[in-house]
Amino acid sequence: MGADMTDPHRADLPTWECLDLVGGRSVGRLCFLDGDTPIAYPISFKLLRGDTSSYVVMRTGPGSLVAKYTGPASFEVDEIDVEARTAWSVLMRGVVRRSHETDELPVPDPWIADGMHVWLLMEIHTVSGRRFVARDTSDGFAVEWDLYGGPRS
Repeated sequence: MGADMTDPHRADLPTWECLDLVGGRSVGRLCFLDGDTPIAYPISFKLLRGDTSSYVVMRTGPGSLVAKYTGPASFEVDEIDVEARTAWSVLMRGVVRRSHETDELPVPDPWIADGMHVWLLMEIHTVSGRRFVARDTSDGFAVEWDLYGGPRS
């Protein structure tokens, strides 16, 4: 049986490309548990890449929900172009903790900077990502997963 033009084809992005994509962005979603309820919290961030570990660096206000959280979490960054029907998404998993040693950290640029004195770090343990391009077909559209996102310049 041949492949249908509307079947999605998936390929994962390599870790280095995931981190390159995330490094070019400044807003993502920190996902964690508030009690027994999962929440996705939009937040400004900077990516800190190291030789052995990488981190998501965030700043928030002391009264925010995320300022009170430490523990396992995930962080998602993506870009979706609905008109062009292209998208990529990166999910990083790790552990969030507060940081009081902020002199060596890249400074996130929150949209509202007043009172953002709580610094959080999520040490990244795993990274996964995907990219897709949809194309028109006679009966709708198809999604093609692209390992490297097309030609590189």
